[in-house]
Amino acid sequence: MWGVDNVYIGPSCAYNCGGHGYCLNGDQCFCDDNYEGETECHLHLQLSQTLVEDFENESLSTQFERWSGAEVARFCGVLTGDALVFSQQGERMLVTKDLDLSHGSVVQFYIRLSCTLDDLSGEDGPVLLHYSTDGGIYWTLLAELGRDSGHPGGLPHAKHITLSLPG
Repeated sequence: MWGVDNVYIGPSCAYNCGGHGYCLNGDQCFCDDNYEGETECHLHLQLSQTLVEDFENESLSTQFERWSGAEVARFCGVLTGDALVFSQQGERMLVTKDLDLSHGSVVQFYIRLSCTLDDLSGEDGPVLLHYSTDGGIYWTLLAELGRDSGHPGGLPHAKHITLSLPG
């Protein structure tokens, strides 16, 4: 089952409403909550400059805009306590709320790409990390993380990842 609403086919608003709204009649943006503007939607609140999340609280909605194919659980033992575990079928994604990273330089996290020896032979592709500087209109690949080849001592282990953000 699916449905549609508020369909418009015609010229696009300049800058696609900054990725935070939809275009009315090709010349006026109807902006998302907390955004304003007529031809380009911009945040009228100050953006957070950092994100720290250990997945020990109940709600993902304070830090993240969208997620799918995942649940907060202790399964897989990424480190200690809860982790966000992507084990469901279909699309698997996690999108942060917009951040002001003008002074940011890195993204760091722990990841475990397989939880059992059976997972190593699975058909899952690599984990693709993307970033956007225009509210999600365009995405750029930051890193592609694949399974490690050979895991001494049996099960795959958690890995610490540090990636430099483009400046």
